[in-house]
Amino acid sequence: MLTKLKRPRLRPFVIVLALLTLFLAACTGNAGTTSWPGLAAEGNTVYVAYGPGVLAYDVAAENQLWQYPVESTTSPFFAAPSVQDGRLVFGDYGRSGGFFSPQSIISIYGIEEASAGAPRELWSDVELASDKIVAPPLQVGDMVYIGTADNMLFALDANTGVEKWRFESGHSIWAQPTYEDGVLYVASLDRNLYALDAESGDVLWQKELTGALSGKPVLGHGLIYVTGFDNNLHALDAATGEEQWVVQTQDWIWSAPALDNGSLYFADSLGNVYAVSAVDGTEIWTKEAPGPVQTSPVVHGDMVYVATLGDAETEQGVLVAYLREDGEEMWRQFTSVPLNTTPIVVDDALVVVAPGEDTLLIGYNLETGGQKWSFMPQAAQ
Repeated sequence: MLTKLKRPRLRPFVIVLALLTLFLAACTGNAGTTSWPGLAAEGNTVYVAYGPGVLAYDVAAENQLWQYPVESTTSPFFAAPSVQDGRLVFGDYGRSGGFFSPQSIISIYGIEEASAGAPRELWSDVELASDKIVAPPLQVGDMVYIGTADNMLFALDANTGVEKWRFESGHSIWAQPTYEDGVLYVASLDRNLYALDAESGDVLWQKELTGALSGKPVLGHGLIYVTGFDNNLHALDAATGEEQWVVQTQDWIWSAPALDNGSLYFADSLGNVYAVSAVDGTEIWTKEAPGPVQTSPVVHGDMVYVATLGDAETEQGVLVAYLREDGEEMWRQFTSVPLNTTPIVVDDALVVVAPGEDTLLIGYNLETGGQKWSFMPQAAQ
């Protein structure tokens, strides 16, 4: 099934600039410092990777729990941490080796939260990766899988950091892998989607598509859905990799679709928001958001929430809530900065990363869009 839409408008400059910054850094190996925050959650705790480290914030208590590393570092953090039962694994953007040395020093950490105070370091590694961590790691049991901008996927013991195996793709891995029934699905900027044996790293199948793949693969209905810079959402047979159908949009699809109750929700970089059948790609509704989108929609209850880059002239982001059934806009909320990071729902609030002069996190009422709380890290106050 192929859905054709009208000719694309001019791609927003801010999207091109963001992609170019990441892409050139990935090609050269230089440890750049430009990206956007990573966001994760477990229970009522939100974890933010931004700037000099990863911090934990208790949404219910409205209290910062810790920041790691405790000591000051020149290596910026942007990829969201992987969190599983209080164990976190994350990596940084690296420290440059200097003008005459393109080699970067990339740190990867495994830590464990304590009942109070700073977390305990389980392990750290500066030898494994040679280029930045863009994708959130994926923990599965006692294993963690880490994609890097130097084309590698590493499988490590999550408790010790010991390497089990490694896999090399043809280009950078910017998307978190997906796991099901012993199989890892890995999207790469080399245009390939790989299905790997999670125990050995052996390739079960690979499928070359028509553009670089930047979104996390999503599984459902016996299919694997993947998006990227070819303007398409692809649906492949999860067992064989054979393409079943395609939905064509007007521009790049930066992030993964959201799958809920038989429908897929996703957005392109021109700000078009789509709802299609997860079975055959049939269009349910399409709306135009107020600004370019590089985040994944968030589905919760009867609503679909979309964070946008907003207006480039005002540099304000916009958060929009649509009815899941028909796409009717229910509310919109403006933020002081463009929204690059996919929000999450925690403790009955839609949590958004909006790094401004006096805020890092903002919690919004799910029904009305009204602000419930905001947070600025202690060190930055």
